[in-house]
Amino acid sequence: PYAHGPFGAKGVGELPIDGPAPAIVNAIRQLGLDVRALPATPERIMEAACGSP
Repeated sequence: PYAHGPFGAKGVGELPIDGPAPAIVNAIRQLGLDVRALPATPERIMEAACGSP
């Protein structure tokens, strides 16, 4: 048992699922696009790049 976890449990993999989304949004932002609504779908990215229809 893990002394620091609830009921002796230990997490295994929560952290790796948190990194990709902020990294992708930061990459979009570095392109100069302002996508403020999440999720950053392809449609929203194209809308930010080309303007609203």
